Amino acid sequence: MKLYQAGDRSVGICEHCKAEVFTRMEYRDYTPTGWDVTVPDVLVAVCEQCDQVVAVPHQSMPKVNEYRKRKDDLKAIECRISRAVEEVVDLVTANLGGDRNAIRPAIIRYYLNIVAENPKIAEAIKRESGESGVKQKNDRRITIKIQQHQWGAAWSAAKRAGITSSGQLVRGIAGLAARDFHISAPAGLLAVVDAGSPKESKARRDNLQSLAKAIL
Repeated sequence: MKLYQAGDRSVGICEHCKAEVFTRMEYRDYTPTGWDVTVPDVLVAVCEQCDQVVAVPHQSMPKVNEYRKRKDDLKAIECRISRAVEEVVDLVTANLGGDRNAIRPAIIRYYLNIVAENPKIAEAIKRESGESGVKQKNDRRITIKIQQHQWGAAWSAAKRAGITSSGQLVRGIAGLAARDFHISAPAGLLAVVDAGSPKESKARRDNLQSLAKAIL
């Protein structure tokens, strides 16, 4: 099996040009046909005439297959939230910096892992989520893509605590994030989820800041 390097040249059949063409090896982001997931920084053979991907060498397939597995394992969780909850998540996102579309889902996924690991968090969300004195319209929709096993662990912990919907869970997560990032809100607007000790809260902030830097 030949190991290719960037800059190597070969020949292949280009579907775009409908002909045999010369190709060169390049590292680039690659979206396989029919996918909505892009594999970053993968070695591919590129047509020297039209610059389209002609082939993927064997050495790149382990990385592509790993992303295929991730794609197949992803579950889309859709729920309704209020404008206030959306704005809390946006404030945390702005605090962390980076692309909103990349950072915001990562924040929710991080806190879902916290819920799975710490039953007290799920219990606090359930306890506080029903006590709001302010009625809000849950007219915003948020979709989170998460690994099946991650969602399963978080949702199992949430159900054991008595949480009955993904929206209730995400709204509670926003309350915890508000406490962690010192975002104050009018009484009753958010679930006042106990954030634990200041040390625990700071550790979550630090973890999210490291996560955001890794995504940038």
